[in-house]
Amino acid sequence: MGSTGTGRFSDYPGSRGSGSGGGSSQGGEGQNQCEKAAGNILLEEVAICDYFSAHKTVPPVGDTVRLREQLFDGRLAIETESSEVIGFLPTRYNYLRQCIEQGYEYAGTIISSTTTNLPSVKIDLAPRL
Repeated sequence: MGSTGTGRFSDYPGSRGSGSGGGSSQGGEGQNQCEKAAGNILLEEVAICDYFSAHKTVPPVGDTVRLREQLFDGRLAIETESSEVIGFLPTRYNYLRQCIEQGYEYAGTIISSTTTNLPSVKIDLAPRL
């Protein structure tokens, strides 16, 4: 199972067309993308991550999650409060790498999770204030 970015090289930091120096933290009209909520995100590769491997299930709705500060195998990972990786962010959120380097931290909650058909977890993610 692969990533679900836009399929463009601009999804990856440092690529041409991704803004100056690999992705811009500035949105249109001077709005800082790092300060905006990332919204509802369906995590990738939940079935192969630490949490599912250890518990054979997904975390329940309402659990608190956070964006892992360091990359996990080169990917931006979401983890539980006990530091178990539950899934990866799609590549379209790679701009958050720069935000983390600037000192931003991100947390959220699980808004849906299921093991039916394919284990999946959807989160609501926003910067910590």
